[in-house]
Amino acid sequence: MANDDYTVPVEPLGGLDSRFCEVMDAAPVMIWVSGEDKLCNWFNRPWLEFTGRTMTQELGNGWTEGIHPEDYDRCLQIYISHFDVRKEFRMQYRLRHRDGEYRWIDDIGVPRHARDGRFLGYIGSCIDIHSHRATEEELRNLKERLEHSLVAERAESAHRLQEALSAGSVVALEWDVSADTTRRSDNASQILGLDQQQLTTGASFVARVNPDDRARYMALLSGLHRDNSSYSTTYRFTRPDGREIWLQDTAKAEFDATGRLVRLSGLGVDITERKHAEAHQERLVAELDHRVKNVLARVVAIATQTRERSNSMDDFVKTLDGRLQSMAAAHALLSQSRWHGVGIADLIRDQLAPHATVANVTTNGPNIMLTTVTSQALAMVIHELVANAVKFGALSRPGGRVSISWDVPSGGDGTANVAIEWRETGGPPVTKPTQSSYGTSLIRELIPHELGGSVDLAFDPEGVCCRMKLPL
Repeated sequence: MANDDYTVPVEPLGGLDSRFCEVMDAAPVMIWVSGEDKLCNWFNRPWLEFTGRTMTQELGNGWTEGIHPEDYDRCLQIYISHFDVRKEFRMQYRLRHRDGEYRWIDDIGVPRHARDGRFLGYIGSCIDIHSHRATEEELRNLKERLEHSLVAERAESAHRLQEALSAGSVVALEWDVSADTTRRSDNASQILGLDQQQLTTGASFVARVNPDDRARYMALLSGLHRDNSSYSTTYRFTRPDGREIWLQDTAKAEFDATGRLVRLSGLGVDITERKHAEAHQERLVAELDHRVKNVLARVVAIATQTRERSNSMDDFVKTLDGRLQSMAAAHALLSQSRWHGVGIADLIRDQLAPHATVANVTTNGPNIMLTTVTSQALAMVIHELVANAVKFGALSRPGGRVSISWDVPSGGDGTANVAIEWRETGGPPVTKPTQSSYGTSLIRELIPHELGGSVDLAFDPEGVCCRMKLPL
């Protein structure tokens, strides 16, 4: 293996590494980075493709030129106020698309810190939510039209109103609080799963409100008075079939001469799909945040270990560049599959691509799908084996060969593992190293530590042989 002993001091990485930028360019969201001076110093490719502008145009405060004038002051106030106190923020605003249209985006910014705790600035991710906002606007407009229809000419427009309610998943309601009797539009049975006879009282309806939401719902009703006669709230409702739906109520209260609540009239909208979409978006943001943190941690670890084992600055730069390119290649494959996994044959061939020819490399095995975590770990191990073979082993001279084979052997314990063998022949005679390098340590320890697999690395005189088992 390569001699990674460190003899030349190298400053710690303080900014964004180019490999990290390549990884972020493959992300499915728009990403920006700012320094401690509040000025943005980097945008990923999806951002630039969205705005249709160059990196130079967006740097500093240039990106703010694309903010809708009506959102500009609010957007900057949120950004600056949270920046000053180093707090995570979330804001929605309209940003000019490359076709000239302003589109709503959801922007989440989190502080960045160095390993020593020093504040470096912010990193943010943005998702296009324009279609979601448009749907909300349509619902608001629909509710306004329906409320007007309930007041004017109720008898004549009953049929048309019912059709509009069904189309918008909206239930019209009236609750006589003094008598505890309720009336709802005909489509209530379709949305709530209950007919009019099963919902004759307000109490029977409240009993199906999720217990975690019920106290808040009742407190809202109890707080109504003449000066606060309307409300809007969301809550979960359990249908008789056990399915839980989200409802958004908007209602207005009526009071008698003594100020006693006598009637509630309003609309309930089924917003279950919207809630599911919001939860999915939150999961995506959380997963992206997790991946970004993992990438940053791994890049820092690789840079530190490579620096400590390098003999010179040139050696450090070359070795680090190779390792980061290996990470970027694995991330590119994962991005192509939307992070659903990578075929082992595709991953191995991708890592070998810069050095493989028909004459010096053979691969054999089915294209088994690997998980995201397994793909990233195996890519790093294969890269270290390739780097060693190019520098010291079979790929360092003509006539040398590397063969990689893999299969899923049948096991009696019911677990599924993929067995991989890397074997070099025809290279220089191999001498077992007296001191373990970072690359050797990574090959032997990464798979057992992160995947629970096993690695047998042997420095046979005729060529390096590495046998691995990875759980599927």
